[in-house]
Amino acid sequence: MYRTLKRLGLGSPIIAASLCAPVVYCKEGPRPSDVYLEPKRECKTNPNEVTELEKCIAKCRTEIEPIKEGVAGFASSVSEFATESARAVGANVSYLRRAPQEVQIGAIFASTLLGSLLGFRRGLFRKVWYGTLGGASMAAVIFPTEAREVAWDGFQMVKCYGKVAYNFIAGPGAAPKNSNDQPKKRDC
Repeated sequence: MYRTLKRLGLGSPIIAASLCAPVVYCKEGPRPSDVYLEPKRECKTNPNEVTELEKCIAKCRTEIEPIKEGVAGFASSVSEFATESARAVGANVSYLRRAPQEVQIGAIFASTLLGSLLGFRRGLFRKVWYGTLGGASMAAVIFPTEAREVAWDGFQMVKCYGKVAYNFIAGPGAAPKNSNDQPKKRDC
């Protein structure tokens, strides 16, 4: 029997003994509700004695404590740097908003030049695009209400000319018409 089990890959004597053992059925087995209960454990060690696990945890805590203090100090310095930077940027923006016009124009020119320099080694289109983005972003920082109005006007023009482009591509039959068969008058 053991050789047959060994050929099947069940060559362990323990497995062979368990497979060959007669099955015993108990009349009084554990209740199904007892299966999920945790067995009671008896503590044979002295409760005041420090175990190896507790020693390991204490050692880890003593080694991690200086790292924790260093990270806390680093986090506080980063937080201080962020608040100081935000305060400095806010002060510069408020100065640029109330500064003379020459300073505002100079800031817009400088950010346009910086954007062009960022696109220096790329193509002409990227130089112009980066420069435009740099100048427009500085203008939006200096003149926020005017930038909001210009953005809204631009959005309305994009909607209007988007419809014109769609009707141009789709053809004359796609345009909605009034009851008099007259084309709708454009709003833009």
